[in-house]
Amino acid sequence: PWNVVGYSTGGWCATMLTIRHPDHFAKAASIAGYYRPTPAKQVTSEEKSRLESEYDLYSIVTRSRIPVSILVVNSTNDKGSHASTNEFLQRTKGFLKTTEIVLNGAGHNFNAWKEVVNPILTWFVSETKAQN
Repeated sequence: PWNVVGYSTGGWCATMLTIRHPDHFAKAASIAGYYRPTPAKQVTSEEKSRLESEYDLYSIVTRSRIPVSILVVNSTNDKGSHASTNEFLQRTKGFLKTTEIVLNGAGHNFNAWKEVVNPILTWFVSETKAQN
């Protein structure tokens, strides 16, 4: 299986791919990610409801133990993803293997997250060794 990392909406994609396709992805790192789909405004309410149900990561995780590991990188100053990340960690606790890196004051911009590239790669390696 592959490992995947994403920033912001890419964090949502990395987490979603890993949880929904554990046969292809073993580990994900979500940097300032989100954990719920945000359909475009032009999506009908029926389609929005279907998408929210189909991509409800909390339900998928709590229905069955998914054999994957998720690393979340969170910042206390990230108004966009901080609350979402905390909710994800709380709602999946005991159902999913998660690790968190918390940065103080990083905000929500790519330059703020450069310092976590090496720790993420190190985490991927250490998780792989732990699984073998």
